Amino acid sequence: PVAFRYMKGEEVIWLEGSATPKKLPDGSKLWDGILSDITERKGNEQNLVENQQILSSFMKSSTEGFAIFDSQLNNILINDMGLRFFPSGTIQEDLIGKNLLEIVPGVKEIGHYDKYLNIIKTGKPIFFDDVVPHKKFGDIHLSIQAFKVNDGLGVVFADITKRKESEKQLLYLSNAVNNSINA
Repeated sequence: PVAFRYMKGEEVIWLEGSATPKKLPDGSKLWDGILSDITERKGNEQNLVENQQILSSFMKSSTEGFAIFDSQLNNILINDMGLRFFPSGTIQEDLIGKNLLEIVPGVKEIGHYDKYLNIIKTGKPIFFDDVVPHKKFGDIHLSIQAFKVNDGLGVVFADITKRKESEKQLLYLSNAVNNSINA
């Protein structure tokens, strides 16, 4: 099939045509074919391309990490910010297809793995405000939001280490003030 467009006034019409030659008794050819209006399909294809570009831009510019897992918690996608939490040099291809248990050591022991499976089953999202992940990720604190995405799981995570350090300093200062007042 061959796709082409033509102008009908100001409107662009997309057509797809295919034809087969048939040899006639006198040696000439008769072309038997069909033309189909594919304008709607072309519009849908263009929308899909534009949406993919928007998603790609969102993934690259997001200030938080996010990942998507299938129904068995195998990684489907992780954005660039999410990769920054992994050891230097880790790329998407290192994580795609791997199960969450391989990617995040200790996730089952702290009870999150089963909670993630429950989100997939029930659709009820969950939020963890202060998660200290496995030491392979460094000395950090994370906030984690997890929610159902189709038949899988979406996870958004942010580094809240600086916030936790500030809270700790405020608590220390508050205790010091209270102790000096009570002394």
